[in-house]
Amino acid sequence: MQVTKEIVTSRSTEIVSYLNYLQSIDEDNFDRTVFKILKANLLLMLYNFVESVVSNSIDAIRRNIYHNADANFDCLKNEIKIQILKDLKTNMSPEEFVKSCTLITKDIIKLSFKKEKISKGNIDKEVINELSVIYGFNIRNSNYRDTAHGETLSTIKQKRNDLAHGTFSFAEIGKNYTTQDLEKITNQTINYLIFITQEIEIYLNEKKFINGN
Repeated sequence: MQVTKEIVTSRSTEIVSYLNYLQSIDEDNFDRTVFKILKANLLLMLYNFVESVVSNSIDAIRRNIYHNADANFDCLKNEIKIQILKDLKTNMSPEEFVKSCTLITKDIIKLSFKKEKISKGNIDKEVINELSVIYGFNIRNSNYRDTAHGETLSTIKQKRNDLAHGTFSFAEIGKNYTTQDLEKITNQTINYLIFITQEIEIYLNEKKFINGN
C-alpha cells in the first residue's frame, strides 16, 4: 500500500493547495467566468484523486495476494476466486494465458488483472462498496461528519462525467459551488479515502483475503 499512501499524500496536497488558491481570490476583482471554470476544475482533480486511490488500492490487494507465500488461488475467499475468473475471461485470451502461465494457482491471480479496468470513469461509493464485498475489506464505521461515508464521491463522479461528456460547461458546473461548498467536499473526500486506505492496509496485514481469516 506504500504507493497508494504516497498518492494520497501528494494528490491531497495538490488539491488543498489549489483550494487555498481559490479561496484567496478576490471575486470582485477577478474574471467571474474564469473563477467558475477554476471551481469546476477542482471537481475534476477530486475525481482523478478518487480513481487513482481506488484503482491503486485494488492493484495493491492483487499484488499482495500474488506475492504472499501463504496465498494461492485455491485458498482465497470464494468472492475473490469468482472475480479472478471474471477478470481472466475479460482481460486475457486462453491462448495468452497458457503462453504466459508457469504456475496456474499463482499466475492466474496476477495475469488476469488489469488495473485500468477497475474504474471505467465511474468510481463512486457504490463501486467501492462492490469492491469491498468482493475482496472482503471493511468500509463501515467511518466518521460521518468527517467523511460523509463517501457520499460526496457520487457528486464528484457525476460532475466529472457531465464535464467529460460535454453535458455542461465548466462555467455552468462551477457556478453552483461556493468555495465553502468545495472545501467541505474536498475535506470529506480526502478523509474518506484515507479511511479506506487504512482499512485496506489492516485487511492486508491480517490476510483477510484467505478463506477462514
